[in-house]
Amino acid sequence: MKPPASLVRPPRSRRHGFTLIEILIVLAIIGILAAILFPVFARVREAGRIAACSSNIHQMGLGARLYANDNGRLPVADSSAYPTACGWPDVLFPYVRDSKVFSCPDRESVYNPACGQAKTEKYAGSYQLISSRLHVIRTEPTTGIYIMDGNGVASYPGLTQRDGTTLINAQTIASGVGPARHNEGYNVGFLDGHVKWLKPESMADPKMWGAQFPHSEYTLDPAP
Repeated sequence: MKPPASLVRPPRSRRHGFTLIEILIVLAIIGILAAILFPVFARVREAGRIAACSSNIHQMGLGARLYANDNGRLPVADSSAYPTACGWPDVLFPYVRDSKVFSCPDRESVYNPACGQAKTEKYAGSYQLISSRLHVIRTEPTTGIYIMDGNGVASYPGLTQRDGTTLINAQTIASGVGPARHNEGYNVGFLDGHVKWLKPESMADPKMWGAQFPHSEYTLDPAP
């Protein structure tokens, strides 16, 4: 004879939480995934900054070429050459029309209203080529460095040795231009307007910096 249904107890469901070992295993898996993914995210973010910086340099290069077409030479690096401006960024502004172009995403510059439209301390020009005349631009369009990542307005990273030769390496570039800020390399803009990411050892040729041209090519006297 079966007991009444009201007297029959339903079977208890067996409930239990995670054990300590299971929790530790899950935490270990999360830690491993984080260790794998976080560097990937950092590289993706830096790649975006490199691309933005490269675009800035490209726009400055195009603006400089337009300026050169109007004035017969690239903007002079020395700010004292411009009585009403703060140097080449300010005279390039009418050609690029965006002050953000002069700020590297990894080294943002502070806008200075006293300089008119633009101010940068985060891009450097090659001292020998930044103020080139048109015939120099046509001579070294694809190999001459015009502007790049850097901490100064115009720099030349060459070190003259005792035998008279010029030494350019990672140390002299870091000293003369500034330390590499994009994955141990630099975004480099050339006289023809194209931009490349380069390691310091790829910029060791003094001719890339205009060493073959006399300094008279960059003074303010009229172009021939």
